[in-house]
Amino acid sequence: MSAQFTNKQGNAETLIVNNYVGDCVDVKVGICEKEAAALTLYDNGIIRTCNQAGRKLLDCSLSELTGQHITRLLPQLADIKLVYDRRANSYLRFLSRMGHRFEVVKMSGTSFVGELFFNDVEYLGQHHLRVIICPAR
Repeated sequence: MSAQFTNKQGNAETLIVNNYVGDCVDVKVGICEKEAAALTLYDNGIIRTCNQAGRKLLDCSLSELTGQHITRLLPQLADIKLVYDRRANSYLRFLSRMGHRFEVVKMSGTSFVGELFFNDVEYLGQHHLRVIICPAR
């Protein structure tokens, strides 16, 4: 599979998620945007932004999330490098496509099982990582 095809596929997935805000979309595991948390991270894993559904799902405000490291919510990522060469870790992308389930720890300390999706985002010439967390069904 060529890098160009992979980039187009990744961009198409990002468009699918971003174009159907508020609608339910069946993308392999059935993402429901009304419930999915969409977090944008800096390459070092620090949370930059989170959508309203994410704040509700994670029981917190934007100010509580912003500046936290993603391992606060996803402890299984503690020993994993998130980004290689301005691209989301290919192993994490593989796990997300396989429907691997991760423990998600809310800011209150309670946890649930979620499916994650990792996407690369370029904004104003900077690379960011988009992590979408869907509660497992």
